[in-house]
Amino acid sequence: MTARPYLRTRDLALAGHISVQQVRNYEASGLIPQAQRSPSGYRLYTQQHLAALKAVKSMVRGYGWPRTSAIMQALHRGDLSAALATIDERHAELASKRFQVAIASMTSNRCAACA
Repeated sequence: MTARPYLRTRDLALAGHISVQQVRNYEASGLIPQAQRSPSGYRLYTQQHLAALKAVKSMVRGYGWPRTSAIMQALHRGDLSAALATIDERHAELASKRFQVAIASMTSNRCAACA
């Protein structure tokens, strides 16, 4: 048995542990690239779509839906600099929060006699 070069919507949904409707929604919102269509109109997904779906699911917890969407849309249109700028922006926010937590921790852990 040979592997098919394309995944059906159902196959992509199963592989990504999401519903068929979510696959369509992800495509419509630009989270995964647009699928080719068969002569009869069925969507034809590839391993690239599966990789994009897995990337979205991995990124959303750290970047949130709006940033993940912006990153993936930039990547799908070939704008790597825009994607990296969004990633860098989030990393800078996290570094700032980390610094604030460290400062707050140092000031709250001081003993009364040390002040």
